[in-house]
Amino acid sequence: MRLSVLLACLLTHALNLRIGAQAQVSCPWDDQTLEKWSSAATWLSGQVPQENDAVNIPAGKKVLLDTPIPRLLTLTIDGTLVWDNVDGIRMETSYVLVNGEFHIGSEDCNFEKMADIFLYGKSNSAENIPGPFGRKFVGVASGGRLEIHGKAKKSWTKLTGTVAPSNGSCGIVYDSVNEKFDLEYQEGLHVVIWNPDGTVYDYGIFDTESGNMDHVHNFVYKMGNLTAVGKIVAIAIHEDIGLPLTSWEPLYQAIEKLGGTKIRNVQPRDPYAFVAITGHPNTAKELHVPRSVTDDSLQVSASLTLEARNLVFRAESVTVPSGSKYSVRFRVLARRLAFPLVTVLDDVHGWQPDDQVVVTSTDFDWRQTEVKTIVPCYDCASNQFRVDDEFRYSHFGHVTYGVDERAEVGLLSRNIRIEGEVQETCYSNNADEEYLCNRFGMDTFGGHLKVILGGFARVEGVELIHLGQQSTLGTYPLHFHMCDEVAGQYFKNNAIRDSFSRCITLHGTDNATISDNVCLNHIGHGIFLEDSAERWNIIHRNLVIGTVHGTIILSDRKSDDCDDPDHCNLLSSYWITRPENYVTDNVAAGCDGHGMVIAFADVPLGYSYDRQIQRGLYRNMSAQYTKMELFSGNIMHSNGDSGLWFDSRISYGQYHNGKFVESDGVLKTNGLYDPREPPNENGTRTESVLSGLTIYKNDDFDVWMRGGNIVITNSSFADTTTSVISAHSTGETSCDVRHSIFIGKTENKGEPFIYINTSSEYDHLAKEDKPTHSFDRSISDNRPDAMQSGLLMYQGPMYVDNCYFDRYYNWYYNDSFVNTWGFRPVHPAAAISFHRTNHYPMPPRNGVKNLKFGSCNGENNAFRVMMGNSTSPYWNFHDGNELVTFHDYDGSLTGTANTQIVRDRSFYVGPECLSHPEWYMSVCPYKYAQLIVRGDGGVLSSSFIDQWAVLLSRDDQPQDIVNIKGTNGLKYPVRLHKSYTIRFNTSLGDAPTEVEIKAKYGLEKTDVIRIAICFPKSTTSFKIVSTWPRINSKSTFPNWVDNLVDLDADTSFTAFFWDSTNGLLFFKMSSNETFTNLDQEAAGDVIPEVTVTRLDGDNNPASCSYSPPFYNPQVPTPSAVIAASCSGADSSKGLGAPIEEDYTSPGSRAETCTDCPVPDLLHIARPSEPRGCFYEDSLLKDFKTDVTELRRAMTRQFCVSRCFQRELPFAGLYYGNKCVCSSIVGRNGVSHSDLCNKACTGDSDQICGGSSRDISVFTTGFALPPAPARCGPLSRGVYYQGKCLHLNYVKEDFWSAEAMCQNQGGSLSKIDTEDKMDFITTYLLNVDDDVWFGAKAGTDNWYFLDGTVVTYGNWRLGFIQPQENRYLYLQEYRRYKWNLIQYDRYKMSLCDLSLETPPTVAGNCGYKNRGTTFGIGETCFAPIQNLLSFQDAWFMCQRMFGRMASILDETERINVEAFLNGINDKERYWVDGNPATEGYQQAYDEVVSRSLIESSDTKHYRSVCVLDPEITDGCASGWMKDGDSCYLITGLSVTSYSQAAALCNSETTSLLTIDSQDESTSIKTFLTGTVWLDLRYNGALDNIVKSNGETAPISLWPASNFLETLSEGLCVATDVASETWLHTPCSGGTGHQVVCEVPLNFFQKSAAC
Repeated sequence: MRLSVLLACLLTHALNLRIGAQAQVSCPWDDQTLEKWSSAATWLSGQVPQENDAVNIPAGKKVLLDTPIPRLLTLTIDGTLVWDNVDGIRMETSYVLVNGEFHIGSEDCNFEKMADIFLYGKSNSAENIPGPFGRKFVGVASGGRLEIHGKAKKSWTKLTGTVAPSNGSCGIVYDSVNEKFDLEYQEGLHVVIWNPDGTVYDYGIFDTESGNMDHVHNFVYKMGNLTAVGKIVAIAIHEDIGLPLTSWEPLYQAIEKLGGTKIRNVQPRDPYAFVAITGHPNTAKELHVPRSVTDDSLQVSASLTLEARNLVFRAESVTVPSGSKYSVRFRVLARRLAFPLVTVLDDVHGWQPDDQVVVTSTDFDWRQTEVKTIVPCYDCASNQFRVDDEFRYSHFGHVTYGVDERAEVGLLSRNIRIEGEVQETCYSNNADEEYLCNRFGMDTFGGHLKVILGGFARVEGVELIHLGQQSTLGTYPLHFHMCDEVAGQYFKNNAIRDSFSRCITLHGTDNATISDNVCLNHIGHGIFLEDSAERWNIIHRNLVIGTVHGTIILSDRKSDDCDDPDHCNLLSSYWITRPENYVTDNVAAGCDGHGMVIAFADVPLGYSYDRQIQRGLYRNMSAQYTKMELFSGNIMHSNGDSGLWFDSRISYGQYHNGKFVESDGVLKTNGLYDPREPPNENGTRTESVLSGLTIYKNDDFDVWMRGGNIVITNSSFADTTTSVISAHSTGETSCDVRHSIFIGKTENKGEPFIYINTSSEYDHLAKEDKPTHSFDRSISDNRPDAMQSGLLMYQGPMYVDNCYFDRYYNWYYNDSFVNTWGFRPVHPAAAISFHRTNHYPMPPRNGVKNLKFGSCNGENNAFRVMMGNSTSPYWNFHDGNELVTFHDYDGSLTGTANTQIVRDRSFYVGPECLSHPEWYMSVCPYKYAQLIVRGDGGVLSSSFIDQWAVLLSRDDQPQDIVNIKGTNGLKYPVRLHKSYTIRFNTSLGDAPTEVEIKAKYGLEKTDVIRIAICFPKSTTSFKIVSTWPRINSKSTFPNWVDNLVDLDADTSFTAFFWDSTNGLLFFKMSSNETFTNLDQEAAGDVIPEVTVTRLDGDNNPASCSYSPPFYNPQVPTPSAVIAASCSGADSSKGLGAPIEEDYTSPGSRAETCTDCPVPDLLHIARPSEPRGCFYEDSLLKDFKTDVTELRRAMTRQFCVSRCFQRELPFAGLYYGNKCVCSSIVGRNGVSHSDLCNKACTGDSDQICGGSSRDISVFTTGFALPPAPARCGPLSRGVYYQGKCLHLNYVKEDFWSAEAMCQNQGGSLSKIDTEDKMDFITTYLLNVDDDVWFGAKAGTDNWYFLDGTVVTYGNWRLGFIQPQENRYLYLQEYRRYKWNLIQYDRYKMSLCDLSLETPPTVAGNCGYKNRGTTFGIGETCFAPIQNLLSFQDAWFMCQRMFGRMASILDETERINVEAFLNGINDKERYWVDGNPATEGYQQAYDEVVSRSLIESSDTKHYRSVCVLDPEITDGCASGWMKDGDSCYLITGLSVTSYSQAAALCNSETTSLLTIDSQDESTSIKTFLTGTVWLDLRYNGALDNIVKSNGETAPISLWPASNFLETLSEGLCVATDVASETWLHTPCSGGTGHQVVCEVPLNFFQKSAAC
């Protein structure tokens, strides 16, 4: 009758909608009798209500709320208030009391603007209506009417395709979790800087939490160096920023310069994320969330979209994570991935940008639910939209193996909002509130909306936020309170978010409609039928997510929150306490307890008890006897306990097991549910049908049910450890499952996890050393060793008919464990299994028929049945586990009809059985019954319960004795047509005085069982009572026989035989009835029962060792069971829950990966090469960039990439964890390779430098600047701004250096700008000596040689005051800082040469006419005015293709003396003297008298050269011709390249260069040992070059990787004998010979000039 009323109501409503569509719609605000709120004339006071006014709209007054209003103290509506059809009105008040009418829209005219009602106040606010409403409410009193009708939108739908994290997608440009960077765990600021194309420019980690200011300074330095405009900076706090200090001001300023505004508000443990484009602070995106003291985990994410690139840059901060994989995350995503496309089942075109949606978890953990915001989408169909962030978890979107596991998608935004004020910090006015603060860590006193008896409410399209009051009973977001009948009233299509007490409550209310609501995050039961009295309510298509434990009533509470944990903790998203309701198509998608609980009280609870009596509706125990009216189409998944719990009773304030349990407490006992028609104890039993359920991925069970004749039909179950388990309720009732689908493992894998075996045998191992496996799918409770099953056979009776099972297979997930740990791990599974800790012996009539399977038994390790054994994890063998059994009625399970599945032990089996060792069971073709032993006295007295009192054996298998504990009775499955002996545990106590034997669940006509009971042999008299044949020992008596043969031959079943010799009383049992239905405990409802009372004999323990002959009646032997044949998979068609078909919209499409972002060529890394271990001076660093330190993640690749992105050609690493970059290397020389010895923190197989002085250097692949064009003598100079900068290697005093520059057509260099100084520093890279340039001291300032004042200075330590006779030079070991010194010091010199031909020298002979003919024979003399050592003077003459003038030849001596007398400068000149005098040479003084002078390097004189030597085959005198070159073999060996270069490198000659293999081979004829080469590594060019910039032939190196071994030295020598080039230190190493070289005929060519 009630179903027809429901349908009639629905049809009437549909008709009204059609009529309304045809008629002219009238909107509430169109009422012309309304008076405007904004008009002073409306109000009796003559003025519009002001702030903090208590406003009353009196009866008869009709007001239009047409304008924004100030905050009101209270609002009481005795008349009518209508919300005008305008945007932007917000009502703030402590309460709204509706005694009259309050309208926002109507059913026929939905309100589509934005409207806000904000309820403010605290729990002790003075604004209070005592009684039904209290504080902070919208209340509808008796006679009041509330009509709120927001914009019509689809409330929720389902995915039609999986949405998931974008891992592995081509749209992921960068994700820190895939980088070594993710290993960094330091607390504080983590920074990533990107190029606009998403490639990483730099990283930084700054441990601000430590309080070390160095990290703050380093952050400021890095940000200060970030001068490039257009880079994207992302900052996120890892765990804790630390305690802010006043010294952090530079840090704040650095972030604020980038565009941040919230960083100063960040406190310890707060999450913070920031993204901005450098140079554009207006682009900054920033998010900070203050932390509550009890927040477990907080997450924020900041995103910035670079539209020109279609890229989104994100920073994410998770502080104090709970089980999170990471605490910070940085990503760059293609826009289509960053704003994922979501395709759903229904048309949702009404969902608009900025609306928020919730996507439910489809895994075990409901906290994988995600809230997203819709963003604009220009390519979406009507069933598609995009959201503002990619998904953190996978949300499944498909029907898998016939089970609909598609995630629900709910709309959270509505255009009408009712919000409760929440204080930022929790407060308390009493002990209870203090407890709540400690329990929840937040203010839980929200608003509430309540309708009481006589009120009328229809609320739809409303978003309700922060409603509910955890401290106050009866204050919920939406609440019909003791309203009796509310036909036509409803709460529908609302979104209830973050409620502090429940979601929707029906209390003492019938005929309400609760439909299409979305509830997200609430404390306590969600949709709540309060008093076990609410009836005929339509609870349809609601979506409830995020139910957590509360404190309002016992069932809300955690066990830890209860004085008596046995009476609380039955939390549920749907609390159904009355059967006669219509609960259809709802979803319970996440509860810390159960998805739905169906539990009843014996009588109505609370106020409803008296009210039901007043209404004439009271019936004792009526809920227990009432069938479910309609429970269909409901979905339950992702719940912490079970999906559906149908069990327990609710206390009405009663005693239970001797203890008082307060009202609403949970009685975790048999609910005694026993549906009947009519619903009372005398009614006829009927079925309660639960149909069309879809239940999956719940942590405990999909369904736990204990009740009479509960039928689950056409339902689908999947992915849970146990899908369905049932317990017995009462009487001859059962639980059935029909026409359903069971799937073990679907395609919905959920989240991967890492399993660590924590068995006690591994307690001695550290966590990381224990057996570990990474699973690619989730498993309930993360316990892969727990058996998974579709059906769990338990107490029964339970009957399963026409059900399909698939994918229950044993998953051997890691075979490597066999060798490592000695076992092969398995996730066990079977379609049917048994309760793991079963105390209840199982009736043998539990059974199955018409089963279907997706695979053959054993195929792919998929087994249809499996029992655990003593080694199986989580199995504890109790009585029920020892006695498991069930029946295959039609052979669809075993292949043979009417077979019993029993334990594989001789007590149960026989020769016709088929053993299934893989099941740990056997299949037998025999009939079985349940034998029940009870009694009194001795070991059967109540004091010996649980004491293993009875020993039962089958006479033909006497060795197999069944001995159970008896916790829930001594009940045994036994084979019929067999004989059994009952003995007693003599170690416990005396023999019993009375023994009662029952046979249930199997014994019927023609079935026989013989029993022998052991009694004391002294017994002579018994009293026998039997139910059939009826024996009462008063009017009907047993037939005593004298022997066992006569007893076995008896067919009346009245015969008894007392074998006093062996102490055994024999009798047989049978029945004269047959079973008519499966629920019968006994055939004909008469339980065969024999009670034997011992009337005499001693009470000593009875011992019966005799084994009687077994009973062997003449019954047909059944055929042996044979292995079932299998022809393949069965079909599941027509089974399971109905599935709503996908909506297909024109233009609907799936997202595809067709436009993967490509980095700019400029940022694509090039190959990198090692350059060795370089020395780094602590003051004069090559690597001057800011340092990036990665304590756990540093690798060569990272550092190389970092420096490449910073457009620097060299990467340097040291300490194993620090990365620096440079444009040039080598200026400080190299370190021995052994000093670079620290492993990289991110890769122990790599070396990342040594100390801060020993840097591992690598090229980055970034293009080096081109080498400058060459000029000057032998092209050793370089062009610079119209001049030729040229270095003279010959060391001279200042003025001699200037003279040489002038001879070359220039002057000592004028360094007047920083740019020129920088250029010179690079040019002098390969020089190890001080260098003169053209600056001298004046009286008041420094002057260049052209007379201009020095205004720029590269001073060493600041400006140096000029000093008399002092000159400036470039100080090499200070990286060419300027210093002063006397002019007569010998240094190399730097000239600014003219690009024109140098002036002609006024001579007439020799090289470039440098000499003058004089004296006898017209010898060509060339005086050298420079003050040189003898060795330098000798080389000077050789380089001019001459020799030193000699006094050994008399003619030449006369000419020299005459020549020097002509000069008459009174200086000493070196001449070649007596070679026999070792260590000395001759020199002339100013008078032409010879004296012997020591030729040490400390003596410096002028010298005389004789030019125009004889030319021998194109070479000057003293030079050796070979091939195309002339060689000067000096016979000297020096230890530095600088010395060798100073000797040979001049405007005419150079150190030895070998330009071909032929030359390398040829010089072996006149050289041995090792010889310096004019080659040196140039760190600005990253190559080994000659002094003129030319590179050496690569073919002459012994290996192609010659640049990778620079740690051996930056200079080069040749081993003449082996023709091998060697890296050698440029100074301080082994000495090498000095050989100068000049091209053949160079002298002649030069002389011709």
